[in-house]
Amino acid sequence: MVRRALAKNGSILIEQFPAVLAIADKAVRATEPVVVDFGVHLYCCAFNVFPDIFNRQNLISNVLSHVGSATSDSECGAGLNILVKLAEDAEQLKELWQFVETVLDNLASLSKVNLRKAWKMFTALIWKGNHGGALDDKVYGPLCMVLRKQLTN
Repeated sequence: MVRRALAKNGSILIEQFPAVLAIADKAVRATEPVVVDFGVHLYCCAFNVFPDIFNRQNLISNVLSHVGSATSDSECGAGLNILVKLAEDAEQLKELWQFVETVLDNLASLSKVNLRKAWKMFTALIWKGNHGGALDDKVYGPLCMVLRKQLTN
């Protein structure tokens, strides 16, 4: 329902994009799981409905603030859930790799559950759109370096 409403009125709602992000932000920070799920869904819908790169950069920056949240493991998990869904559904997330790459800096502070979500997102980014067996080097290279470092420690 949210996706259809945004898609149908996306061109009109572009001026309200900051308000949509604010609602999603508050929802992801909530304590009730249903409200958090709504926030995750709203972020994903907004990413897909508003294709402007500037708006997508703002959205990803907001999501990364949740991932970097030291106050709540569930908020971090919700942020990673958003990134996983976007990586699985939207090829455009690769265009914003320089933003998403900052998650690599937080791997040591993630819980095991959230670490699995982070690696799921990274592997989806590597393999999404993998035509002809070629890996995406801009994603694959930094991930291999971090993985080697983690395995040696």
